[in-house]
Amino acid sequence: MSPLAARFPASRSMPTLGRTQAPLLLRAEGLAGDAGRRWGRATLVVARELCRLKWFALAHVPAHERADALRVQALAWQPFDDSALCLLLGDDEGLAVAWDARQVREALAERGVRPDACKVLPEVLLRAPGADGPRLARMSDGVEGQVWRNGRLVASRWWPEAPAPEAWRLFAQSLSGEAAGWPQPTVDDAPAWLNKPWAVPLGDQAHDQARESRLVDVALAALVFCAGVVGAQWWGVERSLRDQLASNADQRARLGPVLAERDAALQRSAEAGQWAQWLIPTVLPVELFEALHEALAKRQVVVKELDWRGDKLRMGLQVPAALPRSELLKGVQSVRQFANPTEVRVESGRDLLWLDVDLRTAMPGGAPAGAQAATASSNAGAAPRADTAAAPSGPAAAITTAPTPAAVAPPPPAPVVAARPAPAPGSTKPNAPATAPAEARPQFRSNPKPIAMAASGEDFPPQSVFDAVK
Repeated sequence: MSPLAARFPASRSMPTLGRTQAPLLLRAEGLAGDAGRRWGRATLVVARELCRLKWFALAHVPAHERADALRVQALAWQPFDDSALCLLLGDDEGLAVAWDARQVREALAERGVRPDACKVLPEVLLRAPGADGPRLARMSDGVEGQVWRNGRLVASRWWPEAPAPEAWRLFAQSLSGEAAGWPQPTVDDAPAWLNKPWAVPLGDQAHDQARESRLVDVALAALVFCAGVVGAQWWGVERSLRDQLASNADQRARLGPVLAERDAALQRSAEAGQWAQWLIPTVLPVELFEALHEALAKRQVVVKELDWRGDKLRMGLQVPAALPRSELLKGVQSVRQFANPTEVRVESGRDLLWLDVDLRTAMPGGAPAGAQAATASSNAGAAPRADTAAAPSGPAAAITTAPTPAAVAPPPPAPVVAARPAPAPGSTKPNAPATAPAEARPQFRSNPKPIAMAASGEDFPPQSVFDAVK
């Protein structure tokens, strides 16, 4: 392989002749070969008789500047009015091959071939290189005398026919060194065509422009293809969306009666819940006992007696001596079902603290009208509550409930009024304030019975305020 080919290997972007495809050959008589439809770009070969070759010494030029120096010197050479150049760069010299670009364009125009559809190369690049030394090679027209050294073409001259001995001697004398004494070689057969040039020329402006044009065409085609794909996808999504909307509309039309029935059932369920809320007493015994236990058990207070009538409640409490009265009232007021706690005086013969409280059983104004009417009629038809109730026998708890009165708005909370019974004769307890007026409080039985007592009858607090309930 020649140093030129080793340094500048044939590029894949370079067009090839192909093994079964003859090149277009431009000779002095005109264009020869088939210029019809070909795959890819065709290669136009300029015959050796139409080319001019010149070598330029570049040993004194830095290596990175030799390409530019070769271009400058070749452009200054210009053997034709409109020269086309093919430049080959070696280690210390450069080769410029020139031909008439106008002649090439005219020949292609006669065949109807666009200049940018062909890659133009000189014949010398597409003939197989020779061994070191001189040779006479037959070309497409005429004979070319060549001198190869180290795989490089270092000298060339073309003759229409085999040169005379004198012509060869003049050619040999133009060479330096031992080449001046070389005898005239015999004419070899035409070297074989190469599929690719044996050296890659420096940047060919026409070829670069054509390649850029092809790249632009490919980019535009890719852009159009991508736009088509995106458009097809958008159209498919749009169609799917329309189909889905139509399907949703059909489903809504079919499910309309079912949804209406569901909404009506939900509304009836909500109304039934409201009726159940207002027809069931607001305060249940279990809830009341649980609230009393949470409020009084941690303060060691025991409920000894309990009298429950409608929304009124009277409690007899056994309070530890060390418990402040304010702490006790704070615990009673923490029960959310209690309102208006008031201390009262009851002659029960036991040292208990009696409290009267109102239960928050008033129906809010937002209750259904039917529930209010039903509650009012129920209260109106109920029997009047007795002032006293018979005491149950035995130690079991006695809870007497009366019909719930008609729904009324709860009175505003009033401060707790402390009241103690009058001291007995000889007692050292201070005087207590007067009890509440009789008409302001409900009529409880005068001798209430305890709701919780120890099994032995002793008044000690059980584990819970209701642990002793049997």
